[in-house]
Amino acid sequence: CDQALAAWKECRESWRWRGEALLKLGDAAGAEASFARSIELSRDPEPQAHRGRAAARLRRGDGAGALADLAVAARLVPEDASLRAQRGHAHLALREWARAEEDLSFVLKGAPGDAASLQGRGTARLRQGRLAEALE
Repeated sequence: CDQALAAWKECRESWRWRGEALLKLGDAAGAEASFARSIELSRDPEPQAHRGRAAARLRRGDGAGALADLAVAARLVPEDASLRAQRGHAHLALREWARAEEDLSFVLKGAPGDAASLQGRGTARLRQGRLAEALE
């Protein structure tokens, strides 16, 4: 990615791929900056860059920033279940239990066996004092 960027610094896709790579390497700050540059260079909002920056922000403890990016992505692809799962987990990190439950329940309608969503929804229900429903 860095070689591609050296040749063409205005390539939004290269910045996004650099962000993806840095995120996998554990460099959340570098990933966030790369995704931000990709977003800056985009003429139209790109859901993947916003999702990537949201993941980086969440790893850095910026839940509010992550949700802002996920809101942009959700406007672009409102029925994307994986996006709703990501947003649900961001709500969990922010202790927004009802919102987390809503997003994760949406995911489970299409993928009833999704373990991460089942666990997240159970946690959200438990935190809302609904033990019996948490065990569903």
